[in-house]
Amino acid sequence: MKHASLASLAITIIVATMCGAWLSHKSVTEDDIQRLLSSSSTIDQLAGIEKIKDEPFKSLVQRLTPLLEGDQSVSKRASQLLVKSSFREHCVDTLSQLPIDADVYKSALWWNAKKTEVVNNPHDCTVACDTNVNPWLRRLASLHCDSIDPACTEAILTMPLRDRDASVLLAALSIYKHASLEDIDTWKDSVDSDKRKIYCFLHGFHKKQIGYVDSDPQVLHIANIINTQNAQLAWRSMHSGNGIINPDIFLAGLIVDKDSFLQILIESSQENVWQHPEHPIELARTFMPNITKFLSTEDRAKWWDLFACGLLIEER
Repeated sequence: MKHASLASLAITIIVATMCGAWLSHKSVTEDDIQRLLSSSSTIDQLAGIEKIKDEPFKSLVQRLTPLLEGDQSVSKRASQLLVKSSFREHCVDTLSQLPIDADVYKSALWWNAKKTEVVNNPHDCTVACDTNVNPWLRRLASLHCDSIDPACTEAILTMPLRDRDASVLLAALSIYKHASLEDIDTWKDSVDSDKRKIYCFLHGFHKKQIGYVDSDPQVLHIANIINTQNAQLAWRSMHSGNGIINPDIFLAGLIVDKDSFLQILIESSQENVWQHPEHPIELARTFMPNITKFLSTEDRAKWWDLFACGLLIEER
């Protein structure tokens, strides 16, 4: 009996110790959150918002309402989190009672209404197969076709690969959509470094290792990003010397870390650091077709607002 009592006491002490440690940790965590959210530093406030992203909607309203009329980046992030939570808990109507970012709110209302898919324009498929049209325009048009005839696919494989900025982004996306790995199997041995680069991209799309070492520095760089799944390497090298995004490096980053690079895609597009604005849109269409299939606006700023909100809802 004495031994039973001692065992019971020991268990009680262990449980009490565990509970005390948990309460202490919770207290420290809560103190940390309060400190971050009440800080005058934008970085601290954003860090605080990140810590509470999984809390219930009512809790988020209490915590984030004071931040909605402060720093613009903090207000927008707080608004996005409230929108995401409101869709998760099916209470989007309550957003009207909060002073959230106007563009974020409009996008939330747009997504909350019934949506219909945008039908592709048949003219795009005509352009894609028109031999009198510039190759980059043909490839861009082909991305808006569900399918193209074999002769047109063959043309896409044999046309010059480079876009106006010397990238091969549109060629890579078009070939990925309408051709197969077998169609480009010999490209790894080509003297054309652009073909070898696309060979790397398609292997990345299909989650296959690139089994050779390239002599061209940029092809080797892209192959290293894809083979090692090194998103940090892509992030560090995705800008050209003039601050503009390098589309080919960015594509490699998206292939290895879609979630992180989709956020960068939105921010970089809104900051106008792409030489050709159709490039980021086609990347969004390729990687998130379940969102972009509903988007048709000609207003690019609104397009990106809607895409960003759609991505929030997708992640909820």
